[in-house]
Amino acid sequence: MFESDSPDKRERYGRVVEVIRGLDADVLAVQEIIAPDVETAAARLRTLADDSGMDCAYEPGRAAIAAGRQRFHVGLLWRPGLTVVPGSFRVYGAADFWHAPARIIFEVDGRWVQHASHRGTPFGRHMRADQMERVVAVMTRPENRPPGLVGADWNCIGADRRTDGAYYDADPYADSAWYADLIYQTVWGYDEQGRRPRSSASSGAEVIAMVSAAGAAWPRAARSTAAR
Repeated sequence: MFESDSPDKRERYGRVVEVIRGLDADVLAVQEIIAPDVETAAARLRTLADDSGMDCAYEPGRAAIAAGRQRFHVGLLWRPGLTVVPGSFRVYGAADFWHAPARIIFEVDGRWVQHASHRGTPFGRHMRADQMERVVAVMTRPENRPPGLVGADWNCIGADRRTDGAYYDADPYADSAWYADLIYQTVWGYDEQGRRPRSSASSGAEVIAMVSAAGAAWPRAARSTAAR
């Protein structure tokens, strides 16, 4: 969002605001707030919050934005009136992530609940897996962490499995024509005829999928890169 002020982008922004208002969500994880710096990103998140009837200030004048090394930033919005646990907002930056995640804790009916917003790296299968391990650590360490939810653009397709072991989501790349992005979107190689068979990269996805299978409160995970 906020990529430009062109008429089509303004129209798209209006549709996004309309969708957010229609969701009637308690907490919303936002990805791809486009801005050159953290101050601009924070101002744009405040604009989105105001336009959609939500809150984003974890302290007076401080928006829940996480600005990483790239120009695509993430943030959190929530229903006005939710209680933010003081000191709970945290940004995890460039030392660990391609895009910086944001995490916050709310008190709901006397219980603490974590919420986080994340955007996975579009490049590097091994980097993606490493960063997903770090997301797990953000939400589970130390051991007394409250339960939580992560809303994310994983830059991947789902890695959850059905009871028969098959993936919920079909592999979109197995039979597609070759194009350059498949270098970092798939696991690939050459066969004896010089063709390049490939399949969705699963290493990063399984990190989150295994946690989900173990009974923790995690969202659907990522199997292969799906660049926007």
